[in-house]
Amino acid sequence: MGIIKGQIELRSQISAQKKRIEILEQDNETYFKQNTAFKNELTENKQKIMEYVSRYEQTGLECEFCYGTLQVEFQYCPKCGKRVERKSFGELNKGNVPRKPEDLFQYEDDRDCILITKYNGFADKRIIIPSTINGKRVIGIWNGVFARCKDLEEVIISCCLPH
Repeated sequence: MGIIKGQIELRSQISAQKKRIEILEQDNETYFKQNTAFKNELTENKQKIMEYVSRYEQTGLECEFCYGTLQVEFQYCPKCGKRVERKSFGELNKGNVPRKPEDLFQYEDDRDCILITKYNGFADKRIIIPSTINGKRVIGIWNGVFARCKDLEEVIISCCLPH
């Protein structure tokens, strides 16, 4: 009787193990499908991000009030709601008219000094920082002023130019 009882127990354990294997195989198939779905979703999200970046972040346009990124067809800034003023580099330099520092730079004007906060000529390779703007001494340049200048090779501070 002991051998028969042992065989019955073994068959019962084998049957339980087979059921467990079937459950694990089903779980594995479910996880594989979920993983495939996540990979597809990740690929779609990467494509959406690339579309967003190419459409919104690489326009080179930003709101003059809040510095939010703009798209060419925007009439109002989506971040602050201000009406978009179209002053591009080309508009500032039509007909090769020499550009004034007042046109090239945006700045904070204190009583007797200037802090440059933005540069409006994105395509220049060489930029000369004037020592004065509107008769006031330039005392500094804000962080990230030239961040969008992809072709920039040289920045010269005019007080350092030979006379």
